[in-house]
Amino acid sequence: MAKKQNDGSTVKEERFQWTAKMDEAFIEAMLKEQNEGNRIDGSFTPQAYTNMVNDLTAKLNKDFKKEHLKNRLKTLKDHFSQCYDLFRGVSLSGFAWNSETRLIEAEDEVWDQLINEKPEAAKWKTKEICHYDELRQLFAKDRASGTSAITAKERRKQIENERRIETIQEVDQLLETNQVTLEKPITPEETQGAPTTPLSQLKLPTISKEKKKEKEGGRRKKY
Repeated sequence: MAKKQNDGSTVKEERFQWTAKMDEAFIEAMLKEQNEGNRIDGSFTPQAYTNMVNDLTAKLNKDFKKEHLKNRLKTLKDHFSQCYDLFRGVSLSGFAWNSETRLIEAEDEVWDQLINEKPEAAKWKTKEICHYDELRQLFAKDRASGTSAITAKERRKQIENERRIETIQEVDQLLETNQVTLEKPITPEETQGAPTTPLSQLKLPTISKEKKKEKEGGRRKKY
């Protein structure tokens, strides 16, 4: 890659080459930052990158930059994801991870069946996967699906539902202690197949600050 100098000339920029030793140190650094809470929603914080750059530069005596780490992170994650998704982690029937050989292993007939269905699986029969256990700690959650992969919108809806449940439970408690009444009494006949009275039709009492403190104090004594 050519890089332009201030005087207008260009020089060939040396490509940043990653070695197995560098990968090992980088993965170790990522796990450390993740364990210290410097990875939020699957992304490392700016402070995490600063820490990793400083750590790797000192440990390996090489000039690391944030972009080097971000690019290598993408490469490691992509390679891991190909394997993880194909074998569903290590839960695909007949397959198992061997930490000594660093291979995904299975009987030949099991391999043949998978390769027949998915030819791209053939390379993983003999391809070692370095640091698979560590990469799984880093990236397995990102490959989750279904209920475990909840979106921000789904989480907001979940919180709203939880709040609604709490509100309904609070109203039930008020009804039980006669602290609230319904605008219209409900007869046994009306309860048969009739919809539940909406919360908007409930008359909630106004509780003064003094009364509220007294009530909260009673709860603390009770528990």
